[in-house]
Amino acid sequence: MSEKKELILIRHGETEWNKNKRYQGQEDVALNDTGRQQARRAAEFIAEENIDKVCSSDLSRARDTAAAIARSRQLEVKEYPGLREIDFGRWEGKNYETIREEYGDRFDNWLDDPGEVSPPGGEDMYEFMDRVSSALTEILSGNGEEKIAVVAHGGALRIYLIHLLGIPLERYTRLYFNNGSISRIDFYEGKPVVRLVNGTFHLNGV
Repeated sequence: MSEKKELILIRHGETEWNKNKRYQGQEDVALNDTGRQQARRAAEFIAEENIDKVCSSDLSRARDTAAAIARSRQLEVKEYPGLREIDFGRWEGKNYETIREEYGDRFDNWLDDPGEVSPPGGEDMYEFMDRVSSALTEILSGNGEEKIAVVAHGGALRIYLIHLLGIPLERYTRLYFNNGSISRIDFYEGKPVVRLVNGTFHLNGV
């Protein structure tokens, strides 16, 4: 029987910046009340699963979401800076309308093909892909079968799926992960099988 590893990927709960459509990037913005409720719902939904380890970005919105999952299992959250959101540079803290007003075509070109255009003062998408995929490779590197919960950011989850499935980078903005959503990928001898993307059934009413 081939070795199997299971990844449960969770996007962190909502923050006030998410609510107001402000680009957060690597700013350390805390969960709001809705975000904390989403974190609890995600934790409750997978409460009966035998999870071997819980990993997270080191930004508080992800770390606090992960803590809700780890707490009942008496597990420690293992933090990985490589799972951080993309660095949006001078776009961080601004909403879509403000960025479009200030940067015009550059913002529209980034939305159309982020592999060709970078946010001013921010991170190149290929560098972003490399650090996120490297972090996940490290997380998956243990011997034996494991089920691992990983809490990260919407952009980090997008770029990891693009990396795994060979999706053209220009389609990055066509993927979306809701706050508190759950996605699942199984690995058989290192080969990925995507089972679920952006599951939100556990968030009804939040």
